[in-house]
Amino acid sequence: MSLIWTYFTLCQDDPKHDIWNNKLNTPLEKKHPGLFSKYKEDTAAKRRDAAKSQQPQQPSTVAAMFDINTEKSNATTRKIMEFMALDDQPFSVVQDKGFVNLMKHLSPRYKLPSRRYFSDTALPELFESVSSHIHKLLDATKSPVSFTTDIWTSNVSLMSMLSLTAQWLDDEFELHQVLLHCEECPGSHTADNLRAKFEKMLAEWKIDKKSVHVVLRDNTRNMTKAQGDGNLPSLPCMAHTLQLASEGLQSQRTITDAVATGRRIVTHFKHSSLAYSELHAIQEELGQPTKRL
Repeated sequence: MSLIWTYFTLCQDDPKHDIWNNKLNTPLEKKHPGLFSKYKEDTAAKRRDAAKSQQPQQPSTVAAMFDINTEKSNATTRKIMEFMALDDQPFSVVQDKGFVNLMKHLSPRYKLPSRRYFSDTALPELFESVSSHIHKLLDATKSPVSFTTDIWTSNVSLMSMLSLTAQWLDDEFELHQVLLHCEECPGSHTADNLRAKFEKMLAEWKIDKKSVHVVLRDNTRNMTKAQGDGNLPSLPCMAHTLQLASEGLQSQRTITDAVATGRRIVTHFKHSSLAYSELHAIQEELGQPTKRL
């Protein structure tokens, strides 16, 4: 209903009421300019209210959204870098469609950096932060530090990696275990080369040899000699010793025959659904828990 009827009343007895009905504005503007001005103001306000009510309501959280250069944005980038490091994810994960859609849903205004940014900027920043924290822990400890080390060679790329892990107890008797170093070990793995590698790693982490309690190593001659030449107390790894013992047993004919027979039995049940179901039935009759072969 028009607002004009708030200021004007149609006279039903007037024979010209049809004309007044179609041309109400004209006589109201001429004969009652004050009322007409009020009518125009109220009409404009009504139109503004109607247009405002048709606009979609923005959520109250819009005002709280952060810009891409804010502290929260940098914190989000840090968490994504930690996610890659902790879960062994490739840098290319930031280009995956599912991950991109997830970030758009969680934080629509966050600008996801490129994989190059994570590899060249975010990762070095995370490394500096973590290494600084580890340096503080090592400086604060008063107890000797034990180490484990090993050389691992990939069968795919033929790249050898040398690792160094530290373990120590703090004043609260809480165990700390940190992988300090893992770097490529090219060239010949002579005792002199390995000794130089260890001395370099200890110097980089500012660890005095006097604070070294023991270095747990494998049983190879080059590793044993490297620790001895470097004046580092060391012990052979028990797991590696057991592995060498098992390899010695496998050279015995009776052991290899028993292992081959066991493999054939397992292969039979794994490739026959009937035999596998019968085995489960027997285990249930004997009251034994069913196990997958």
